[in-house]
Amino acid sequence: MLDLLTVRMAELRDDVDKVKRVADLAESRHSRLDGIRGIRKEIRDGLLDARGLILDYRRGADAPEVEVLGDLDALLIDLDRKVDQAGVMLEQLNGSMIRLMNTDTLSVRCDAIIAELDRVEEGFRAGTLDRAAAWVAVDGLVDTTARRLFADYVDLLGGLTLRDTGLDDRVSELTDRLLDELAAPLRSVPARPAELVGGQSLGDLVMLWFPEWTIWDVPLFGHEAGLAWGHTSQLARGLLGDSPTPERRGLAADAYAAYALGPAYACAVLLLRMRPHSGDDVDRAYVILELLRATSGDGMAAAVIQEVADCWRGAVTERGADPEPGRRAELDAFVAEARGTLRNIGVFPGFDSAQWEKEAAGPHTALTEGTGSEATARGRLNAAWAARLMLTDPHDADAVRQIADAARALPWPRKTGPARDRQSGRPVQAPYGKR
Repeated sequence: MLDLLTVRMAELRDDVDKVKRVADLAESRHSRLDGIRGIRKEIRDGLLDARGLILDYRRGADAPEVEVLGDLDALLIDLDRKVDQAGVMLEQLNGSMIRLMNTDTLSVRCDAIIAELDRVEEGFRAGTLDRAAAWVAVDGLVDTTARRLFADYVDLLGGLTLRDTGLDDRVSELTDRLLDELAAPLRSVPARPAELVGGQSLGDLVMLWFPEWTIWDVPLFGHEAGLAWGHTSQLARGLLGDSPTPERRGLAADAYAAYALGPAYACAVLLLRMRPHSGDDVDRAYVILELLRATSGDGMAAAVIQEVADCWRGAVTERGADPEPGRRAELDAFVAEARGTLRNIGVFPGFDSAQWEKEAAGPHTALTEGTGSEATARGRLNAAWAARLMLTDPHDADAVRQIADAARALPWPRKTGPARDRQSGRPVQAPYGKR
């Protein structure tokens, strides 16, 4: 006789197995790609060794041999160039595949659901779990854990499609560039509004919650990088303490984002995200603005920060709240401690007034005067926000859209590898102390 409970358990197991198979397949593709990249490195190293041997042999060879060896060296140079091109293609492929970096997270979640199903089925068969309890357990899996898994799975596939086709206006690419500059082990994928899916990210993926698919929202992901830094950096533990509260983790992430992204973070988080009637957000805004004021100098960066601070203060007052935090002394002490800690980050320089001149001044001129300029992710985000706030009418939607389009179109800096010896092709070692 057909039993509905058994049918439901088998169907759920089959559905979860489908997700797990896709997740495991995606991870195996990346493992094979990693193998190819390893082989490419071995070939590259072999070519460099061969060219070095040819160079040594040519020094004592006769004229005919020198000519032949010169031709062989030219062929090896051409092959080395093609291996380099293959490396670029492999990196592009690796970026587009994005390592479903979170397939491992999905796979673990699948395993947990299947393990719970096994427990229910075994108890049901052994008689230690009655039908009523088995139904409750299955309904709980279907309505909560599995439903969330399936929603995340579909969102992930849809987000990857949007990302790979460029239908997200290349915001994912810009966010990835930003996270790379911060050496944050994260990647971004577009997703539905956070309130529809619980607002949680998947593993190493930063979800670009709709409608935050614009260049103006990208600095918000400095906060995600800051949270990751807080969980992984030994340096951060001194700032957070042994048992940090979620609030302190959040303030540390805000401080990190302000230090790393400069005024662009204050623009995005205060103007687009924070609630002027929230006491918690008043505290957050104070920390962000005070940290930036301490490093912004008196140029364009300072002008942008002041513009944002005045706008925020006006909105807080308008909503009937006090723009000055009630625990100012405590927050001042936190800002001072955060500055001392963040200065020790070695993987990127803080976005202070000097860094503004280095990374944002040229792109800002390009956006406001129509000149050409390469731009880093941090530079273009700060330049774009500065250009927007300095418009005669900063609420002019067409002008704002033009700035966004122009900022996205700025070329990226050319990547330069280590200097190489012109004859051997080997990397030139930097003097000790300058590596």
